[in-house]
Amino acid sequence: MEAFRVENFEERGAALKAKGLAPESTEKDATGQFAHFHDPEGNDVTLWGK
Repeated sequence: MEAFRVENFEERGAALKAKGLAPESTEKDATGQFAHFHDPEGNDVTLWGK
């Protein structure tokens, strides 16, 4: 799994959705927001932002 911390979580998530990569799940806790994806090669990818 690869995790990427991003400053502009909402914008990055929207850009991925526009390219056809919708998150499989999302969550929010005290440390931030998370969106979990599988990339076109099947790798687990997580975006993490505040």
